[in-house]
Amino acid sequence: MMADWKLSFYEGLSLLIALLAAVISFVSLYRTHRIAARQLELQEAQAALAKFQHDVLEKEEAAKQRADIRIAVIERGRGHRLVISNVGLGSARDVVFDVVLPNGKASFLIQSEMDDLLPITELPPGHEVSMVVAPTLGSARHFLAKIAWTSANGEHERKNLEVTL
Repeated sequence: MMADWKLSFYEGLSLLIALLAAVISFVSLYRTHRIAARQLELQEAQAALAKFQHDVLEKEEAAKQRADIRIAVIERGRGHRLVISNVGLGSARDVVFDVVLPNGKASFLIQSEMDDLLPITELPPGHEVSMVVAPTLGSARHFLAKIAWTSANGEHERKNLEVTL
């Protein structure tokens, strides 16, 4: 025997409201899941951005401790001087300098002055050391300057510079 499944108006209305509530709950649960997944993506992106900013700050901090050594020949008074200057934000320590001359060309630097000045123990930011340049007819007009130093952060640095008299 089969049971009679007739619903009264109020029972049908209650069933319809219950089904509607179940659908609304399911839609709400689905949207909440999508929003939570999006929030996780945003948190991961925010963490990556924070790491990037931290790396940039570390690099900026390291740059503040780095020395930047430059070499130039400048005219002072009636003569010329070879100037080694620190244009960086950090001190340079143990600065050594070597001149590579073309074959057959004589040096224009006074060896005794180089021996007295080099190596430079410390060259603070904005400071310079200069030595007399004494060119002769046989001395080179262009040369390669090899310079090496240790920055305040302990990093050993080298630079090759082309210098013209």
